Amino acid sequence: MRPLSVVVITFNEERNIGRCLASVKGVADDIVVVDSFSTDRTEAIVKEHGARFVQHAFDGHIAQKNWAITQAAHHFILSLDADEALDDRLRESVRKAKNGEADGYTMNRLTNYCGTWIRHGAGTRIVNFACGTVGLASGPASIRTIDMNYATARGSNTLKGTYCTTAITPWRII
Repeated sequence: MRPLSVVVITFNEERNIGRCLASVKGVADDIVVVDSFSTDRTEAIVKEHGARFVQHAFDGHIAQKNWAITQAAHHFILSLDADEALDDRLRESVRKAKNGEADGYTMNRLTNYCGTWIRHGAGTRIVNFACGTVGLASGPASIRTIDMNYATARGSNTLKGTYCTTAITPWRII
């Protein structure tokens, strides 16, 4: 079984981080939250959940995700935002994937945008969970990149289940 690290980036996410961390409990072997110097209760909530809390200045979303990956203890990494959470079915799929052979995995995403669930269109499936020679979680830190459209040496599989994200304001959806 491959050990799994979950990395989450935050800034003032006290409303969301507890739900996110609870959703990966029992699946993650290592959880690290990289925070951009929050001024709310984010740090306290993270520590209540037993996750590692590291602060790092925000240099942009991709740069922050890339830096967060360097903090992971394991090469098999699931990268989430604080407003994202795994449902029960996806949590079980991730458990099974830890024994799998693929380098990367796609999963369904369900977005709640300003109170409305978006069930179709672009962004409903995303590569977010990977291990191998390229991509989210591999090799030396110098080649670790966030690229949701990468190719893996041993292919990728689709996990059953959904992870949910809640976009409160329009700038959260790109």
